[in-house]
Amino acid sequence: FGVDFYLLGHFAWAMLCFAMAGSLMAFFLYNVFGNTNKIFMGDTGSLVLGLFITTIMLKFININSVSNGPFSIDFAPVLALSVLVLPIFDTLRVFSIRIANGQSPFHPDKRHIHHLMLRLGFSHKASTSILLATNVALIATCFALQSLPMNYQILVLSSIVSY
Repeated sequence: FGVDFYLLGHFAWAMLCFAMAGSLMAFFLYNVFGNTNKIFMGDTGSLVLGLFITTIMLKFININSVSNGPFSIDFAPVLALSVLVLPIFDTLRVFSIRIANGQSPFHPDKRHIHHLMLRLGFSHKASTSILLATNVALIATCFALQSLPMNYQILVLSSIVSY
């Protein structure tokens, strides 16, 4: 998104994206490849990150909807959805399970996709790699389907995720 903002001339938004990506990359490398110590983001960090990503996605959609340049993306809403579809799906799935069990949807547990993969025997690195590869595949699918009407793109993405 930072690259798209940069190419469209929105340098402040591009810089925000690059700064956040840099800080998250350091966080990721330390936690995944560090030997002993780990950094736990916590609720506040997760909420700030979610707010930032949501803001960036809305701005990305807005800028691309009014831009007609060579770097504007006509399918920006579907691209934004493809980036966020796994976390949204996982959150809705876990909330539904908690509510069905009579718990608060905000009650912590280990029912997220990552935890399920750990129980299946995958390591943290393998689980993260699989989820990352899945998200990249969904984004690539979005680019491959860009010639289709937007409602078909959303239908294909939702079919893949629900499968």
